[in-house]
Amino acid sequence: MPVLVLSEAEQVAMRGVIAGEPVPGVALAVEGPLRHLTRLIASDAMGIALLEDNGSAVGETALHGRRTNDEAPPWDDEPVVVGIRQRDRILSSKGSPRGGVAVLSLGVRRSPGQVVKLWLIRRETDFTQRERAVFGIVAPALERILRERPSSALPPSLTVQERRVLHHLATGLSNAEIAGRLVVSPATVRKHLENAYRKLGVSNRLAAVNALEGRQNRADISDDADTVA
Repeated sequence: MPVLVLSEAEQVAMRGVIAGEPVPGVALAVEGPLRHLTRLIASDAMGIALLEDNGSAVGETALHGRRTNDEAPPWDDEPVVVGIRQRDRILSSKGSPRGGVAVLSLGVRRSPGQVVKLWLIRRETDFTQRERAVFGIVAPALERILRERPSSALPPSLTVQERRVLHHLATGLSNAEIAGRLVVSPATVRKHLENAYRKLGVSNRLAAVNALEGRQNRADISDDADTVA
């Protein structure tokens, strides 16, 4: 990774991305963190796509600029995966562009079977090593913003860490996997879940996910608490 020397404006933009939080009632497209990202990494277009694991797009939102009609979706030539992906433009033997766009993207699992992908494209130049390094630094904050769907229905007594455990729970992760993501012990995850269940008035994982997503508890949810297993 190259040594990064950030200008004052870039430092402000990076802090804006890292400190960003989903805001209930505010569309992701107009949230501050992603506006800050455009100040860190220039692109011709940026957007978000919700993808099924089979590669089909459930929806796509333009955040900055737009893809042209003759440009393939930035995820078409790759499997639906989580994490950072980058693809350079296709060049001719003489070094001139002969098709394709440069793509820098981040895939985040939002629920079992679905991945949300943030993508940036550039038509005339590739993304530089420095820009890729900057993207890698802010990727954990972007993952959190993309994964954590805001819900105004959640009780304000839930702590930030309890909310993050619930968001990971909604993606289908086990307690051990959540512990690894948050760099805490499984016992700490269980304690956060116990507290979250109590504050939400639920007794199992499915009911907690329903509450997180603003749905009413389904009648077929078992009262046999799988509690915090």
